[in-house]
Amino acid sequence: MKDKHLKEPFALVLYDIQRTIGKTADNGVIENIVRRLIGSLNNIDYCQGMNFLVINLYTYLGNEEETFWMLLYLFKQCGMESLYSKEFEALKKTCLVIDSLVKKYLPSLWDILVIFLIQLH
Repeated sequence: MKDKHLKEPFALVLYDIQRTIGKTADNGVIENIVRRLIGSLNNIDYCQGMNFLVINLYTYLGNEEETFWMLLYLFKQCGMESLYSKEFEALKKTCLVIDSLVKKYLPSLWDILVIFLIQLH
C-alpha cells in the first residue's frame, strides 16, 4: 500500500504539466524538477498548482538545475513548504488574510465576490 501512495502523486505530474502547457520539449525537464522537489521535501506531496510554479520559474531561469535549487530554497527557506503541507494550514491562513484585506481595502470587489458567492478562503 505504501508504494501505491508514493506513485499516485507522480502519476498526476505529467498529466498536469501537459494540461498546463501542452506537449512540449520541456515536459520532461519540468517533470524532473517536480519529482526532485517532491523527493527533497519531507512534509509534502505533489499537488495541483505546483507544476505551474515550476513551469513559470523554469521559463524565467531557463535552466533545470537552477530552477530546482531556487524552488528548494523558496520552499525550505522562504516558507513555501508550509503552504503545501498536508493540511494546508498556512495556505488557509493566507487566504483568510487576503479575504480580510479585500473586504477592507477593495469593498467594490468584495461586493462582486459576495454577489457571485466567490470565497477567497
